[in-house]
Amino acid sequence: MARVRKGDKVAFGELIKMYQQPMFYYINGFLNDRDRSLDLVQDLFLKVWRYRKKYEESGKFKAWIYRIANNLVKNYVKKEKRNVELMENISYDDITQEDIEKNELIEKVKEAIDVIPDIYREPIILRDVEGESYADIAKKLDISIGTVKSRISRGREMVRNYLKEKWGDEIYGM
Repeated sequence: MARVRKGDKVAFGELIKMYQQPMFYYINGFLNDRDRSLDLVQDLFLKVWRYRKKYEESGKFKAWIYRIANNLVKNYVKKEKRNVELMENISYDDITQEDIEKNELIEKVKEAIDVIPDIYREPIILRDVEGESYADIAKKLDISIGTVKSRISRGREMVRNYLKEKWGDEIYGM
């Protein structure tokens, strides 16, 4: 992984060969859907490459890659569950202007969360989207509870500033 962090694509290929099959079995164990599992394994390695410089060389690569895989599975399952529930429970006649505005606001907040640095994004998602406790977040990210609270606070402030800068009064008028 040290070579991958420096951008070594050959080392990245070796890493893929080493972890591709175990990651597939791990993800497919949750989904029991070969095609979706293969897609998520591909997404997993794209994330490993994308976030390679954020990996801290502390000998915990296996834990790091499994955490990424776990998060991908959780996000996929949540998204699929939401999509199924929406399709089953929503009649298009029941959608109001308020619902449309709420959905627009949610999309704007998601956009804002996507642009803040990962160091703040991950704790915010774990807390505000997944409902994790501060203690659980601290454990998952291997940081103190105080650091978790600080990062969430700073991240939320960044989200507010982004929304205010990009959308101004429009965001607060909703």
